[in-house]
Amino acid sequence: MKCGGLICTNPEINKWFAGSAKKQHADGSVRVTCAVEDGVGDRPLGFYALATVAEEISNLPGVYHPFRGGEHFSALQLVWLATDKGYVDRGLGSLMVGEVIRLFARVGPEIGLPHLIVVPAEQDYERLVGFYDGLGFKPYKDGEAMFLTLPEAIDAVNKTEAILRQLREANELAS
Repeated sequence: MKCGGLICTNPEINKWFAGSAKKQHADGSVRVTCAVEDGVGDRPLGFYALATVAEEISNLPGVYHPFRGGEHFSALQLVWLATDKGYVDRGLGSLMVGEVIRLFARVGPEIGLPHLIVVPAEQDYERLVGFYDGLGFKPYKDGEAMFLTLPEAIDAVNKTEAILRQLREANELAS
C-alpha cells in the first residue's frame, strides 16, 4: 500500500489510517485500497479497507457453512471507507462501494463468502445508514450493522454491466 495523507471528517478513521493501515495491510489482516488521482502521486482521495470476519450464524438469515463446526460463518466486511475532506459528497464513496460490491460478487462464490457486511461509524450514523441503504444494504443486529447478500451483489453487478453494454451500443450506433 503506497498512499498516505488522507484527512477525512472522522478522527477515528484518520488515526487508524495514519497509524495502523499500512501495518495491517502488510500483515494481511485487512486489504486497503486507495483511490488516487492520476498523475498527482500517492495522496489518496479516499480509501476502503476489507477483511474477512467470522459472523454469528444467528445474526443473519440464510444457510451457511459453519466455520470450524461452530456458530460462525465467514463474511467479507467493509471495515473502513473514507473520502478526503475535499471530496465529500462528490460521489467517490459510492464509486468505491460499487468497486467493493463488484469484488465481492467476483470472489464471494469462489471462497464461500455469503454476505458483505458493514458497521456504520457512530459519528455520522444516520447519514451512513441512509447511504448504505440506498446501495441495497439491509440492517441487522438491531440496526448496529448492515449487510448485502451475495446474490444481491451479483444481481446488482449484472444489471450495471447490462446498462453499460446498452450505453456502449447506443454510442456505437450514434457514431
